[in-house]
Amino acid sequence: MILSPVEKNSSDFDLVVSLDAYIFDSPWTREQWSGEISNESNHIFLATTSLEDGIPSGFICYSVHGDIMELHKIGVSPEFRSQGIASQMLDFIIKEGKRLQVNNLLAEVAITNKPAIKLYRKFAFHKISVRKRYYSGSIDAILLQKEI
Repeated sequence: MILSPVEKNSSDFDLVVSLDAYIFDSPWTREQWSGEISNESNHIFLATTSLEDGIPSGFICYSVHGDIMELHKIGVSPEFRSQGIASQMLDFIIKEGKRLQVNNLLAEVAITNKPAIKLYRKFAFHKISVRKRYYSGSIDAILLQKEI
């Protein structure tokens, strides 16, 4: 897997917007993605299978504010799941957090998203809060933290 930084007016930006719509039931709009990429604190990376074929397989978006890193969104195309891509992307931002001397990594996940919860547990995240009926007014969100 190769991770490449995404720039606003690039074909990679269009790929991330398209992947988000393909992966998630409630994707962000193009305007929301534009807002994400316009904020200098935010970082978006596109995952591809390799340099040779470069098939887009997922993306990760996070921000850094002082000593806190916040994972905004991570997604892997269904056909590439269970291949360790999400783990590799999460490992990448944890290493980046260490390089930047970040102390904590925060993530939020729907209580119904069992694969994501399993991934975060694998990386030793722990629950710090629950946001009741946060998603669609009916699904709780779990706020998770990992000390780096």
